[in-house]
Amino acid sequence: AACRDLLRAVELLAQRQLVTAGTMADTDVIGWHCTEGKACFAVLHFIRGNLMDKDYELLPVPDVPEEALSALVKQYYLKRQAAPRRILLPFAMEDSALFEELLLQELNKRVQFHVPQRGKNRSLVELANKNAREEAERATTAAERISGTLRLLQAMLGLPKPPMRLEAYDISNIAGTDIVASMVVFVDGKPKKSDYKRFKLENMDEQDDYASMRQVVSRRFCHYLDGDKGFDERPDALLIDGGTVHAETVRETLAAMQLELPIFGMVKDDRHRTRALVTPDGREIGIQSIPAVFALIGRIQEEVHRFTVSRMSGAKRKSLRHSSLEAIPGIGPAKAKMLLSYFGTLSALSRADEDAIASAPGITRRDAAAVRAYFDEKNRAAHGSDGKKTDK
Repeated sequence: AACRDLLRAVELLAQRQLVTAGTMADTDVIGWHCTEGKACFAVLHFIRGNLMDKDYELLPVPDVPEEALSALVKQYYLKRQAAPRRILLPFAMEDSALFEELLLQELNKRVQFHVPQRGKNRSLVELANKNAREEAERATTAAERISGTLRLLQAMLGLPKPPMRLEAYDISNIAGTDIVASMVVFVDGKPKKSDYKRFKLENMDEQDDYASMRQVVSRRFCHYLDGDKGFDERPDALLIDGGTVHAETVRETLAAMQLELPIFGMVKDDRHRTRALVTPDGREIGIQSIPAVFALIGRIQEEVHRFTVSRMSGAKRKSLRHSSLEAIPGIGPAKAKMLLSYFGTLSALSRADEDAIASAPGITRRDAAAVRAYFDEKNRAAHGSDGKKTDK
């Protein structure tokens, strides 16, 4: 009797775990998921509301998922010569009505396709999608993930081939002095530290991001044109810390050298993570909807910042505590240190809006307004009264 009761309890638990409403009868639920390297087609078979069996099929990631799913569904049921009364789909098949007629002729059975939008049926589709995702992720190798991510990035950016070599640039300075630029390199989606470079900028008496970027890009690609070792690899794309004007500055510099490369600025959100890429002509490309691409660009942005900070000498670190930020009304040594710690570099702080500055710990709205006004005035002085960039 004890064994019987235990068996019944296990059976009841299994039925609950298999997600059922008790009213379903003879239903298949289709799941679909694509990772960076694999796609998975999953079919969950329900009988009287209980999940009885699962089928999976793994395949390369298709160009058009809707067409691939439609073909797989047809192939699956025609090959089996059997089908349930109802088939739940994650998204619509364009010719599902015609396929229902074909199944009626082949199987002498009325089959209905349905794409649930809410409720228990939608939950079942999500369960099938989850099963497909887990199977696809299990079967996807690390190399396939990287390769798939680079193909996704290629498609998003409209590149002629996957960007196997990416170079990212950042300008950093301490209180407008000791201006340096960092270059980090990612090959096959992974950092290649032996190719990292750091440039001490010359003849720069004060902060000017655009002039700094012109100098570092010019120096890097002069070495490339000369075939100098360590600079002789041609990148598939450049990632610039900054927005449209920074990207346009780099494009102009390369054009003067008769070079043309894909260039994208890395635009940050209020939490200082790269939320989008922007072209020199101002076209913004969102990356947050593709987690793998978002993670890759985020790693690159963090790495170029880490490399810059890690190379600062002890004297430079000390001078951070005495930055020119203390000249701003209401900003003393403690707040200056907090701002630089929160934003990472003076360059990043100079591009932040008032709301972002106010989000830093210990910084009031009045402080934020004063900081923003300070940098706006410096920008006006650097660009001239007509708002155009000036060479220094």
